[in-house]
Amino acid sequence: MADVTEITDVTRNQATINYTLERIYLGGIGTPNLFTRMDYANISGAEETVELYTVMGRVAATQKLVPCLSTATDGSQVPICIIDEKQDAIAIAGTVDAVHVCNGGRLNSALVVFQNGTDTLATPVTGIDTLTIQTMEQWLIQNGNNFAFVATTDVTGHR
Repeated sequence: MADVTEITDVTRNQATINYTLERIYLGGIGTPNLFTRMDYANISGAEETVELYTVMGRVAATQKLVPCLSTATDGSQVPICIIDEKQDAIAIAGTVDAVHVCNGGRLNSALVVFQNGTDTLATPVTGIDTLTIQTMEQWLIQNGNNFAFVATTDVTGHR
């Protein structure tokens, strides 16, 4: 997931460079990635690890982040951000204050993670009002966060 640069010295006067553009934050002119800190709570009932770039929702009653799950009914079914630091082995009912998250900008859609492994950016989600149904991607774009998801093959504006 990180940038990888390989330099091979073919001869004394020639080098071959292989560079992968697989990164999640693409940025671009006029589209900076936005970051903030939010509190996280483990409500899973078991020790929990949240992988880097996991889509997060927020429980309406506590305003704490949890991994977004399309079938939830506590408000966390609506995605609001992407976690930017792995949370490892969080105890049952444990919390972490001020977790670093991305809450807007251009992202590589192939690197976005969903905790349950079955949801995708195309998964439909019913909003808190139970009337609005949109895909995970649409919620992230229209939640005031100005997300834009770019396919891995589109490196326009890539830095």
